[in-house]
Amino acid sequence: MTVMETPTVKQPMEEEKKGSSKTWRIIGVIALIGLIGVLIYFNVTANQRHEKAMAEMQMKYQQEITRLTQANKTIDSLSTIATHLGKYRGLVEAGYTRDSSRIVIPHKIGDVVTMKVDNSKVVITDIIVGGGMFEYYVRYRVMNSGRKIEEIAPEMVF
Repeated sequence: MTVMETPTVKQPMEEEKKGSSKTWRIIGVIALIGLIGVLIYFNVTANQRHEKAMAEMQMKYQQEITRLTQANKTIDSLSTIATHLGKYRGLVEAGYTRDSSRIVIPHKIGDVVTMKVDNSKVVITDIIVGGGMFEYYVRYRVMNSGRKIEEIAPEMVF
């Protein structure tokens, strides 16, 4: 006996499921391609932003290098000037000592004062400051009524 095969008839429901799953697959592939495109776009723009930021940072770095070079040149030139003027340091310190000692002196040039020795009136014509590195002295140069000039200590007048 031969067996006869009966043709299988597909039901319409199965065909509809296949068509529906194909549609979902197509939609999924399209969505996946779109997502990949969006990710590529963001990656490219992120690289461009990074390159732009690096270019700005490089430009700022170059500006700082330029400023530092100019500052070093200025420091070098000031160092040269300071070295040249270093020989006048003693003179400047003497002037400073002279000026600082005048602050505490009660009399100024041109004041009329009385000498303690003979109670005569004299005019202070100059204030003399002298001394060495660790000490100094102050003297008044005074002129009396006979136009005679003397140097006296500040303690000798009132």
